[in-house]
Amino acid sequence: MSNRPYWDMRNKKTSGLIHRLAVFLFFFCLASVGVLSFILVKPDFSDIENRPLVTAPAFSADSLFSGEFAEKFTAYYSDTFPFREKMIEEAGVVRSLRGVKAEGDVSIHWGTGSGDFDDNSADAFNDPESVLIQTTAVSETTPVPVTEDNSGVLNTPPVVTTTVPAETDPPFIETTVPDAEAGAIKDGIILVGDRAMNLYGYSESANARYAALINSFAEKYRGRIKTEVMVVPTSVAFYLPSRYASMSGNQRKAIDFIYSKLSADVGAIKTYDLLARHADEYVYFRTDHHWTGLGAYYAYGAFCDYNGDGYMPLTDYTEIRHDGFFGSFYKSIGSAPVLTQNPDYAIVYKPPFRYSYKAYMDGKYDEADAFYMNLGWSVNEITSSNKYLAYSGGDVDYGIISNLDNTGGRKLMISKESFADAMIPFLAENYSELHIIDFRFYKGSLSALIEKTGIDTFLFINATAIAGSDAQCNRLGALLDS
Repeated sequence: MSNRPYWDMRNKKTSGLIHRLAVFLFFFCLASVGVLSFILVKPDFSDIENRPLVTAPAFSADSLFSGEFAEKFTAYYSDTFPFREKMIEEAGVVRSLRGVKAEGDVSIHWGTGSGDFDDNSADAFNDPESVLIQTTAVSETTPVPVTEDNSGVLNTPPVVTTTVPAETDPPFIETTVPDAEAGAIKDGIILVGDRAMNLYGYSESANARYAALINSFAEKYRGRIKTEVMVVPTSVAFYLPSRYASMSGNQRKAIDFIYSKLSADVGAIKTYDLLARHADEYVYFRTDHHWTGLGAYYAYGAFCDYNGDGYMPLTDYTEIRHDGFFGSFYKSIGSAPVLTQNPDYAIVYKPPFRYSYKAYMDGKYDEADAFYMNLGWSVNEITSSNKYLAYSGGDVDYGIISNLDNTGGRKLMISKESFADAMIPFLAENYSELHIIDFRFYKGSLSALIEKTGIDTFLFINATAIAGSDAQCNRLGALLDS
């Protein structure tokens, strides 16, 4: 007879029943999810992430034995997992609880808000950007004087000065940060009132590398192609309260450092002081990491002034307003109520000239693979909450904009990420052809493309967070070596 007390044997039996029940429930859940995966309708787009989901791969013996089929099917299953959207939404709520409350209406959250600023992102900027396909090849020839937004109210385009002052005025806000590479906070989002911002991590070595890559390109094409660069500050440079200044790197210092390292063969286009002077206007979004069309227009003016080109006032463009914009920060920090109650809006400026915008994706750059994009998206064409897609239709590997009313013959090529999307419609005014490369995605040979297109100017446009990222410099370097 056992010497164990009765309560010990009873607990053992109970424990065994619990273990068996746990195993049963575990396999029951696995089986249920498996069945649901087959019977539920597979989504093809994620509203929360604002991107198309991976589609089922085609089966073949070669892809099976090479491992390609298993890899693609895993990505497909992960993207179409049952109730995935709901789980992401609930995860956002949990993430919102991770913020650290500071003073008053300020809180700090972990997460980048976008693939742009994430050195660990395998496909930076893949989220939240996606691409909208337009089937009309040529724009209308006559500009519309007024536009209609979602509310049905007619809005007259605002009158905005087109004179860009010289880079002489002091910045809107001067921050004091340590001189060393103190950008340890690279993944922080600070919420100040109803504005969210990425804290900027300053890296002198990454900034120096970015400048060196551009210098190498300029030297390679010296005498053949004019090389220019525009590094754009992010919103935290202008809206961070001074008492939190030490938490974020000094972007003016970063831009000045990059420009100081550029060779005489590179033209440096300055935007910091210009945007600082307009910081009390709607030049940056509050729920998203990008600048607005207005901010991009001011920078476009600086580009034209640098090159001695004239440019149209905003009143010559058709204003199209997209309300209800909830951007990358909103999704990253879990739909904070203060942001939910104060959504952004995106104003797109549709150009009055005729154009054709051909785009290419997924490494397919033959003429047969081209599809057409629009530079002036109507309200009804942007159904996603990511209204930044209205600027140039989102990110594509490679795009060609032909200005059908410009016979001057000048050709510009741009190496960019999505920060440049809001400026592209303006740049198209000054060139017969605009060749747009997203350095994160383009898989072709850059040198071969340059020879084929016969461009005369090459422009690098990047946000400071991209120029100061080692991971993004790796991608840019791979493009320039191709």
